[in-house]
Amino acid sequence: MDKTKKIILTCFRAVLTAVLFASAAYLCIHFKEYQRNATNQVNKYRIDQVCQLTEDTVVKQYFVARHTHLKTVKVYFGNDYAGQAKGNVILDIVNQKTKKIESRIKLEISSLANNDYTEFNTDLQLQKGDLYAIVLSSEHTSPGKEPLIFQWKKKSSGFKKHMIVNYTIQKKYLVARFYYPVIIYRQWAGICLSILILIFLLWFPLPLPTIIQRFLSVFMPLVAPLFIFWIVERFTDNSLRGIASAELVFNILVYYMFFGVLYILLYYRKLSTTVGMAFFYIAALANYYVLQFKGSPIVPSDFKSAGTAAGVAGNYTYTIQPVFIWNALFVLLFIGVLLRTKATREMKWKSRIAMGCIIFVMSAVLGHFIVEQKTLKSYGIKNNVWDQKKGYAKNGFFFGFVLNMNSLVNQKPEDYSVDAAKSIASKYEELYANKKESKKRCILEPKSGKKPNV
Repeated sequence: MDKTKKIILTCFRAVLTAVLFASAAYLCIHFKEYQRNATNQVNKYRIDQVCQLTEDTVVKQYFVARHTHLKTVKVYFGNDYAGQAKGNVILDIVNQKTKKIESRIKLEISSLANNDYTEFNTDLQLQKGDLYAIVLSSEHTSPGKEPLIFQWKKKSSGFKKHMIVNYTIQKKYLVARFYYPVIIYRQWAGICLSILILIFLLWFPLPLPTIIQRFLSVFMPLVAPLFIFWIVERFTDNSLRGIASAELVFNILVYYMFFGVLYILLYYRKLSTTVGMAFFYIAALANYYVLQFKGSPIVPSDFKSAGTAAGVAGNYTYTIQPVFIWNALFVLLFIGVLLRTKATREMKWKSRIAMGCIIFVMSAVLGHFIVEQKTLKSYGIKNNVWDQKKGYAKNGFFFGFVLNMNSLVNQKPEDYSVDAAKSIASKYEELYANKKESKKRCILEPKSGKKPNV
């Protein structure tokens, strides 16, 4: 029996090793796609329109050169008139020491992407550590058809000071990205190293003393909810620092409750942690694509139309984003180390029952607060029904989803019936019956005889 187990385990390891090598090969073949997407990540939860780039508008964002070769600059535009609008957008890279324009690029407004990044090929040599500025302006534009400029709270790497629009300092930063080739190659080296570590963990024991392994077997499941919380928010580039303290506490609470339920059901710490992290990775990945295609994050009511969504899902183009790869590697490394540790004793059944009772009470209290709403609102926590993107940015993905559970329960209003509706409608019929005949025909019977479709 032991020999059979060893053969099965060896085959399993061989298959996983082959998958990892195949993944590395795929990335090598599609490295250009990785390069293109490496600076495309944008948090569509938090971006805000700031101005229209008219001919009398100048937008400036300072940045410090992180490396010498700046290959491209990507700026996020809104352009409802793609392919139609006239004029050009001008991007200048200005050296703040010499005030010299190091690079000037003009792009036709009609070629700008709508609600996405547009790439400016700078291919510029900079002095590492020096201060520069992106300056955006326009020329020969059609009034009302100029592109939109966006800002966000996140300070992109290398940015210095807030964005300036016509000498007025904004409170946020320009939505833009820099592509330094050396950073992409370092990322690639990091991916290869991570894959090699995973292969090592597959075939060899963890080179740590037993006492440390036993500590990790307890400690890692305890921090797993916090770790996967960070991973989930990384999918949409939503910094944990952007989530308010009250929402942060509730996020941590619901993650720990979820993992606690898994532990009670599955008994083993390693198994429940692995299942929980895999579930949230898939959920966050699905939310990323839903946000891209629908423009709104996943909400509970989406599951009612899951069949329709599955039917149209094949019509969309799916791209591999670097954040998917890095998040997968982080999760796999975490799970790989955990599975290689020597586990301590699992929790006894009495303790598990006590944990279940605590989770049940906490779930009931949280459910009451979500339905009742007033208590949460007193702490500044509310579900942004009209703008779910901003709501999820403020509340976090999982807690934002839980807050939307309230929308699944539609309470029937008092005196709600067909007879009541007819009674209300009859009042207006009586009201207009007392009006002059001409006015009655004007309001209730259009001259064309065709009633509007509302």
